[in-house]
Amino acid sequence: MSHTLGPWKVSDPFQNEYGVSVYAGEIPIATVIQAPSRFDIPRKQELEEIRANAHLIAAAPDLLAALKRCVQEAHLLRPDLESHRNPGGKGGCICVTCLAKVEIAHAEGRTA
Repeated sequence: MSHTLGPWKVSDPFQNEYGVSVYAGEIPIATVIQAPSRFDIPRKQELEEIRANAHLIAAAPDLLAALKRCVQEAHLLRPDLESHRNPGGKGGCICVTCLAKVEIAHAEGRTA
């Protein structure tokens, strides 16, 4: 499985009536809206949270690429990392490189 290539950008605030959208060029990736259960929070806080969530989504491709690069660099520095088993799992390795591998797999829709 592969995601839409970046860069992903956040639309102008409330470009549409639904919320803040994230695009890859002209391709819509996501629209962040107010959750119905959140109508109790102040409007300013809601707008800030919606924008923050949209920016986090837009950063996802770059964050994933950076995390993959970190894992590659770690393996160059510590070849023994290949021998780590069951990263992040019960009784498994919880070093930062193995935890990064778990999250990369999660982002790619698979298990580590």
